[in-house]
Amino acid sequence: RTIDTTRMSCSASSRQQPRPRRITRAASRAAAAALLSDSPGEVVAHILKQCEPRDFGALACTAQWLHPLLELALRLRAGENGHALPKKLPLGDDSCHRRVQVLLSLERRRAQLGRRTIAAGMSHSLFISPEGTLLSCGTEWDVDGNPTPGLLGHGELAEEELPANSIHVPTPLPGLASVRIRSVAAGVSLSLAVTSEGEVYSWGQGNMGQLGHGTWASSQSTPRQITALASERVVAVEAGFIHALALAEGGAVYSWGAGGDGRLGHGSEEHLSTPRRIEALAGRHVRAVAAGYESSLALTADGAVLSWGRGALGQLGHGGNPTPRSEPLPHVIDAFRGTPIAAVTAGNKRSLALSRSGGVYSWGDGAGGQLGHGDETHEDAPKLAREHPRSPGSTGDHSRSPESTGDHSR
Repeated sequence: RTIDTTRMSCSASSRQQPRPRRITRAASRAAAAALLSDSPGEVVAHILKQCEPRDFGALACTAQWLHPLLELALRLRAGENGHALPKKLPLGDDSCHRRVQVLLSLERRRAQLGRRTIAAGMSHSLFISPEGTLLSCGTEWDVDGNPTPGLLGHGELAEEELPANSIHVPTPLPGLASVRIRSVAAGVSLSLAVTSEGEVYSWGQGNMGQLGHGTWASSQSTPRQITALASERVVAVEAGFIHALALAEGGAVYSWGAGGDGRLGHGSEEHLSTPRRIEALAGRHVRAVAAGYESSLALTADGAVLSWGRGALGQLGHGGNPTPRSEPLPHVIDAFRGTPIAAVTAGNKRSLALSRSGGVYSWGDGAGGQLGHGDETHEDAPKLAREHPRSPGSTGDHSRSPESTGDHSR
């Protein structure tokens, strides 16, 4: 790509036509690198740590003298976000480039955390094209025949046409045509989207405050930004039945919507129409969240899992049979102590976890064999459903990937 600029004549009397001057992106990078060379190293590192992973890669190819500063910036970035550094890195000054590549590879993987390019709700689906365009299809009727206006995000759909209130092929949302979307979540009554800039949009049903706009409006038929999250760069969102979660880049977790059974994690059953930070998770370095039908999960950087909300069938994983209780605050699942977890998801009344060693755990409602244990027993604590050792060369990082779809089925 090139940037066209115009060289204007200094002479007021000149009638010569402007000549386009072409400045390549490589030249722009070289100019930026030269500017950085005149600044103190520590200052430069603090500036560089704000860059996107792709920018680190571009700068690494621009000037070799930048490599030590890029390494310092990547280390600072990891430390501030609570990310552990590899125990073994190439040693020596001549291995600086290799260390940068290792750290940059990890940063690129972390950039994918929470990124979901497809999502399936109860009666609708969301898709993100390779260009970042958001599309939706499905129906604005739930399985019980109740209307859910606004769920598809295309404005008011015609009820007199057949099929009524439905779109049968993935269709771009006009309201987000000029916005690049990074991740999506499809719940039972609402839809959420995160932009490449970390902004969050919501649409669908809002009677319990689950849209996060500060109102109890019955519905929102087109995407609307959640301004209460504008001060955060959000990297992941989750949509449950009538509540939602958002994970910010620094690890802060926000919740809003219906607060019954403590599913919002604030120690009460208060309904919230705007996102509120879950203070009980402060300092936990959360890297992934999951919203079930009436429960919630959080996964920390060190592989611990916390759960809260409704626990009637054991979906919180804290034991307590025959009468598992609900939890209004995030509580660590003790069964995973000593077993670092890599990914979590939550369904109606069941939860799943994937360990870093490849084991699959499930707990909660066992009806219909949905826990995968060969029976229909409800489990009030995580139980190993399948052991799947890592293949050679596997990184063990199974956290939210672009192919992950989540599970919000009933």
